[in-house]
Amino acid sequence: MQVVIPSLECWLAESSSCALVGMLVEPDLTRAGIGTQLIAVAKRERPDGLRLWAFVSNRGAQRFYLRHGFGEVERTDGSDNEEGAPAIRYAWGPS
Repeated sequence: MQVVIPSLECWLAESSSCALVGMLVEPDLTRAGIGTQLIAVAKRERPDGLRLWAFVSNRGAQRFYLRHGFGEVERTDGSDNEEGAPAIRYAWGPS
């Protein structure tokens, strides 16, 4: 993150309690290892497990999460999210 945040445009989303809930960075950095590093940190910081969502249309995210040991636990039709887009919930936990 010493390179991404200081030198590229980055958009952050936070909850009403000021917790960081999402971020967007330069798409040209896809496959640069940043996501893998972030997942490693998340697993280290939350060793009891993680849950996350990906849109069904985002095949790259699906492959990424599966490659990093997440399993699909739920699919929705999109009626429960702002985008109205079908989504998949993934979970990771210690074996």
